[in-house]
Amino acid sequence: MDKKKCEYCGELIHINTRRCPFCASIVSEVPKEIITEQESQTFAEKQANNGNMEQQSPITAPGWTSSVKTSDNLQKQLSNAMKVFITVIACVIPGFGQLLGIIFAVVFMSDELDSDRRSFGKALMIASLVIFAFVAVCCILYGIFAYSYIMANPELMR
Repeated sequence: MDKKKCEYCGELIHINTRRCPFCASIVSEVPKEIITEQESQTFAEKQANNGNMEQQSPITAPGWTSSVKTSDNLQKQLSNAMKVFITVIACVIPGFGQLLGIIFAVVFMSDELDSDRRSFGKALMIASLVIFAFVAVCCILYGIFAYSYIMANPELMR
């Protein structure tokens, strides 16, 4: 059974796996390196001898999973709970929530190393803009109807 190395945490995973079971990152469909069953034991020994295999550090802040260190980068993965929290804040609080949602979306979409963050950023941007547009249309309609009601009933102006 062939395996490939996860680009984020360096663990060996099945070649057809789309999400790493160790760090929950979305891995590319085309592996950079294919490792056969015989090579996997040798690969693990080489990594241990080179000192590249490090223990994952404990969770450092609520909502963030542990840091994953590879030779290329130091990346913190966003947990699903933090994604839900950010989405709820961006959707529930009118105006300010959408502004925060747009800011978070721009930050997440600018992450070139993590496709999961980029896709979450795009979804958050779309949700924030749609909700902002909906709230703006509701406020405009409320103003129009309130103005027409007051003009139709001049006794309310006294």
